[in-house]
Amino acid sequence: MQPIPAEHLMDWHLLRLKYLGYTVVPNAIPPDLLAELRRRFDKLIADYQDISTSLAHPAAIDLNRIFELDSTFEELMDLPSVFPIAERVFEGEIALLGGAIGNYTPPHAAPRGAWHHDGKDYIRLTFFLSDLAEDGGPTAVLPGTHHSKVFPPPWANDDDGLPRKLPGMLPVTGPAGTCMINNTLIWHTGTPNRSDQSRCIIWVVYKHSSWDNAPQEHLRNTTAFIERQTNPRRRRLCGAE
Repeated sequence: MQPIPAEHLMDWHLLRLKYLGYTVVPNAIPPDLLAELRRRFDKLIADYQDISTSLAHPAAIDLNRIFELDSTFEELMDLPSVFPIAERVFEGEIALLGGAIGNYTPPHAAPRGAWHHDGKDYIRLTFFLSDLAEDGGPTAVLPGTHHSKVFPPPWANDDDGLPRKLPGMLPVTGPAGTCMINNTLIWHTGTPNRSDQSRCIIWVVYKHSSWDNAPQEHLRNTTAFIERQTNPRRRRLCGAE
């Protein structure tokens, strides 16, 4: 089978987002940047109890506003390998929904969350900082469900609120450096990490520039962060202009 010519990859990803609700970009993060991001991510996780924006869950740790915790992560705000895809979805009228989130799931962790969607057709980029196999706790999606615009039915989850194995569900896997892009109306859930490896990812979510910012105050970018941006595009993404 012949690979898709490079000049048509954008069309391919846009078609997948339109009809399936998700797409995957391998090698999205350059190796040198990936190594540096992982080093800094590990340091933040080691010190998470001293970080005011961190939030510990029974099966994971969130590093909210990770761009503000270390400016190196700001490279993911408009990464050339993937940002243009999100930009095309919104026809150039694009902004950050709020602060980026680093997520750490330890080995042998239970699934986090039931089948759900996120309430609006935002575009989320999930950057893999670690290799992610099927037993490593990948996000599972049900392709095409973003078209329904309805919340998954109660029977999609068991009596304990844990996700059931739905026909057609797909765990999104890949090596470190991969980026999954998805419409947040797609039904999705976190699967259990049954491996001996931690799962390290970063979420960056975009919206149409005319839409409201994240309703949760703790997920919004701070005024200080926005004001320190000097790059015109990043200023627009942060809502400064």
